[in-house]
Amino acid sequence: MNQNYKQTAILYLSCTLLGAVLVALVVLRDSRSLTWHSALTLCVLGCLVYLASALIIFGISYYTINVLTKMDKSLFEEHCRLIALKLSACRRNRNSQIIAPRLRYFVFTVIKKNNEFLCLPIGDDELSLAIDGTVFRQNCCFYRFSLILPDDLEQDTETLRQLIQSYVEQELQSYGIYGLRSTYGDVKFGNWYTVYTDKIETDEKRHRLIFEVLYINNSHAVFYRKMAADRETIVQPQKQDVYDDEIR
Repeated sequence: MNQNYKQTAILYLSCTLLGAVLVALVVLRDSRSLTWHSALTLCVLGCLVYLASALIIFGISYYTINVLTKMDKSLFEEHCRLIALKLSACRRNRNSQIIAPRLRYFVFTVIKKNNEFLCLPIGDDELSLAIDGTVFRQNCCFYRFSLILPDDLEQDTETLRQLIQSYVEQELQSYGIYGLRSTYGDVKFGNWYTVYTDKIETDEKRHRLIFEVLYINNSHAVFYRKMAADRETIVQPQKQDVYDDEIR
């Protein structure tokens, strides 16, 4: 124990003994029936109790501090991070039980209304659009839905995704989404529609067409949507066709 710790311990013990004496004097003042002998005994007992309590508390504190200083802080931080992730996962699961059915009905409605142009094998109710769970990446929760893979897609998956997203935004602007917000505002990134079709892919093994849909309800989702919009803005000019008569 270094000199600073010794001085601190002596200060704490002195304050403790002084407190015990003051308590004994207060009791003696309020209880006139006590004799000086009884008061002295009470003072000694009080000092011993306070001293024992102080030693126990100081010993536990000193041992705990030594253990914490010798322990690998990275392991403790990782443990706290894992606990936070576990709590976040529980919260996401509860939220998904509310969001997923409403989001499925909305996506089904969009496809059903515009199926004349999409030509997808959608059924008469939302049960034809299966819920395939959620995917968590880049601090965002994506909801996966799937339907029967058509025999021949008229567009590639990226063109189909962009087309469905345009219908999604039209539906949100005109009618909104049942039970959920249609727009989300962020101080830094502005206002965005809450439903974003992030990816469409085919599963040949299961013969399913899979949709990954992001519901924007927090700052992480807004940031992801902003980055996706920036990527689409950059990629779009690169996909323009170049004809022979335009080459000089």
